[in-house]
Amino acid sequence: MTNPKASFPTRPILKYLPEHEYVEKLDIGSMTEEAIAANTTKAMSAETVTNDITCKFLRTFHPTLARLDTVGAFTYPGNDFVWFVFDPSALQVRSIGGRPLYFMPMPISPIHNYHIASDPLWCGIDPTKEASEATIKDIRTIFPLCKSITIYCSGFIGFGMSRDDLFENVYTGLYWPGTLGGLRVGLGEYCVVSATAKTRESSVGLRLRLSDGLECISGATSALVTSSSCDGKHEERGCARKTFRKRYGLVDWFINMVTGIWIFGKRMCLPDKVILPETVIRSFDRPSRFIPYPYGYMHNLALLTTPNGLPAMTTPPGMPALERSFAAPESALDGNPVFAYDNEAHNNEASGGTTREEIVEAIRYDWETSSKETRRSLLWRTVPVEQSLASSKHASGSVLCLGKPADSSAKAICFQSFECPIPVRRLTLAKYLEFRDWADCPGRGKWCYKGGFLLPKEVMEAEIIVDRPEPVS
Repeated sequence: MTNPKASFPTRPILKYLPEHEYVEKLDIGSMTEEAIAANTTKAMSAETVTNDITCKFLRTFHPTLARLDTVGAFTYPGNDFVWFVFDPSALQVRSIGGRPLYFMPMPISPIHNYHIASDPLWCGIDPTKEASEATIKDIRTIFPLCKSITIYCSGFIGFGMSRDDLFENVYTGLYWPGTLGGLRVGLGEYCVVSATAKTRESSVGLRLRLSDGLECISGATSALVTSSSCDGKHEERGCARKTFRKRYGLVDWFINMVTGIWIFGKRMCLPDKVILPETVIRSFDRPSRFIPYPYGYMHNLALLTTPNGLPAMTTPPGMPALERSFAAPESALDGNPVFAYDNEAHNNEASGGTTREEIVEAIRYDWETSSKETRRSLLWRTVPVEQSLASSKHASGSVLCLGKPADSSAKAICFQSFECPIPVRRLTLAKYLEFRDWADCPGRGKWCYKGGFLLPKEVMEAEIIVDRPEPVS
């Protein structure tokens, strides 16, 4: 797994180390049931954590934390602490005491590693910031078999690799650092699930005005690519084998005619049988017809236009109005509230949209082993509220926004492009059934994070053109 030519520091050199601490419960053996009930009510309504006593108070009396065996607090120097839990059934809330609640994966490491090595990086990794290209390059040099790294806001880094490489490193690997950039580390299997149904129907994203004045509509490139294995079903897509790549190679795949694409506007949606001459004016990806998603994708984003004019896009009633500019991805990594929304469109009419409260859990970096380019994406989970657990049906139909669904305005961050499993293991049958009942994407048999690639600079600098709904007289 590691590069034998790489030189590693012999001691940690971080001046201020991130801290992972386990929060213990208070002793309530002599407390009456009435007092416990009163404290539980107080814990559920708490909005701030002022000191260690308050932290332990919430650990003891908040229903979500009180029933767990292990609860921790992670603090990166200069940042406020965040809660972390190993039990995925606790992820039904976004925050406790005003502090975000994040998932901490159970670490997997080589079983024959009898000596924990020192931290190999010369700088700390802040989970609330994007990692620099130099840091990513160092990690790829030290761990050359990795296909991705996921930096969780709970202070954990997961290394993603193929199943064969994962098994080999677990059973034969010898080198293993205790931390990386001050964060805990663990191995995992690289897995990406496309969120786009493999048909020629797809919701569009946003109407944009580029810096040169050209107006266009964003869409998912994966929805415009004809796959040789199209079966109309969601399917797990990992990287193809090297022999398969060698045989078919990389094929740039562009189309200028899309039939049946759903366009939602103020009054109408084009029916399925109408042929709309959509032109792809810009694609930020180099997909292949043969090698599965996400090979060749950098942003899963295409810009579309039509000579017949673009439809007007209106904010659905009861939803926040999108501001003209995009929000920086880092603004969602420090626990700020976010939500996703998508518009449901039907023949000859555009129906209202739906919103789902989300929380961004991690930022992910993945790459092709033969390429120096790095894909960056955010991972988020849905906070369960009634029946709002489902993922978006179309890759570009779900827009992740900074703010709350009840706000008057919000800023768009990115579009949902893929899904990946929540790395859970060692669950008892009871907890498995409990988590399965509410977990996202229940029909897939998977517990998934939603993911969205970070936008290219050209799109980040574009102006969003979305009108407010017309008042009802």
